[in-house]
Amino acid sequence: MHANLNQLSVRLGITQLIRMAFFAAWRCICVTVEYANSGRTAGEHRPPSEMFDGIHMNTQEHRIELTYASDHVVVRVNDTVVATSSRALVLTETNCPPRYYLPQEDVKMDLLRSTTTTSHCPYKGDAVYWSVDTGEAPVEDVVWSYPEPFAQVEQIRGRLAFWAEKPGVTLEVNGQVA
Repeated sequence: MHANLNQLSVRLGITQLIRMAFFAAWRCICVTVEYANSGRTAGEHRPPSEMFDGIHMNTQEHRIELTYASDHVVVRVNDTVVATSSRALVLTETNCPPRYYLPQEDVKMDLLRSTTTTSHCPYKGDAVYWSVDTGEAPVEDVVWSYPEPFAQVEQIRGRLAFWAEKPGVTLEVNGQVA
């Protein structure tokens, strides 16, 4: 087993292994919490109608809310303005910071470089990522989008969110750093 893990780590790289372990643990925790709180057995599935109410996703442990905002949002990467929008869709999710999903038309797409990075959220779907290259050192995997989100969060389809916690990235809302 240990030799197989070493071979796997050489082929995938440690970053991918950590990401795989994180998402596997996250999925396990989410499923465990859902079944523990639902009174269902592991073989039963929870219908979407029990998890979502309009654009609010409700479970006993997890909630997602989408709100259209007219706030003025500015995103800078390495002090270069990458996006400016007054048409943000704010996604608030349990245990996560609010995320501002911006229309692609409000983002300088010529500064973005698609990457091979993907991730899966059990509540939103599969995300794809971009790095931002402002002429300085590129900031890797700082932008993501859900090309085909789950129906309950359809409003985020094709919109872009920025990982404001990464070094070199600043997200301002109405002139205040968010």
